[in-house]
Amino acid sequence: MKYSALQKKFVVNEQNGEMIGFISDLDLNSHSLCIESIIVKEPKNLLQRLRCLFFNDVKIVIAIDNIISIGKDVIVVKVR
Repeated sequence: MKYSALQKKFVVNEQNGEMIGFISDLDLNSHSLCIESIIVKEPKNLLQRLRCLFFNDVKIVIAIDNIISIGKDVIVVKVR
């Protein structure tokens, strides 16, 4: 699967069905080039985008072991 296809999928928490955001980056193992975790950013409205100019974004790092399934439109994850 291509990275661009992963970026278009919703990332959803399996416990409450809440949308967490979209994949913004992948963390790769430098030796094996395998994905170790995904980095998710929350969707932003205009006000949140302006706030990000002055403050750092909050990113959620989800280990590859916590991905339950990857569907056509959704990636279901286990978040603590």
